[in-house]
Amino acid sequence: MDEHEARKADLRSKKFIQELKLTTWHGRIEATEALQPHPNLQILHFRGFPFPKWITTLTNLRSLIINGTLMARPGVAYSLPPLGKLPLLEYLKVDEWGMLHVGHEFLGISETEPSNSSSTSVLFPKLKTLIFKDCKWWREWEDINEEQEKDTSISIFPCLQELQLTGCWSFKALPYRLIRKASSLQSLRMIVCYEPKKGHKQGTGQDWSRLSHIPKVEIW
Repeated sequence: MDEHEARKADLRSKKFIQELKLTTWHGRIEATEALQPHPNLQILHFRGFPFPKWITTLTNLRSLIINGTLMARPGVAYSLPPLGKLPLLEYLKVDEWGMLHVGHEFLGISETEPSNSSSTSVLFPKLKTLIFKDCKWWREWEDINEEQEKDTSISIFPCLQELQLTGCWSFKALPYRLIRKASSLQSLRMIVCYEPKKGHKQGTGQDWSRLSHIPKVEIW
């Protein structure tokens, strides 16, 4: 589908569409942007790259799956958009992205904006489930710093109950400060993530104490 056909589809006017599955390719940025759905959209399954600018404007979105099957190439790191700003998102799955860069921009934290202690910023305010699956060359999830952890004006993942990493072979370490911010976290599963398994053996692993506050931890 080219840009002309995408504009003709006029998805933005179709306010009764609640679920959308969309696949895009490199070089079709204009067509992807032209497929902007109505803000009433609640479920989106997006496959491809780059991410459209409108993805962070879907204020009623409850469920989002972003799949990078077509883009999973070694040596190429893809950055996630600032999804932490989506106010109603409850379910997020990041699937088959090869090498990822997951930094503060994913949360919606701007490095250029000073912290304002007079108001509270809530990032991923409604998210309950977060899954990273088959991101085989993803190595690092950037943690927040000590100041951000102690900053009561920043709330991150206040409703997160389940965090799962599956098939992330190269992943090195969890963002422990960030996880401590997720005060409602009930379940952590890390499956086929080889490096973290070494330090998180229950009761004896050197990093086990950092996770022992979570009611259910499964690492294998």
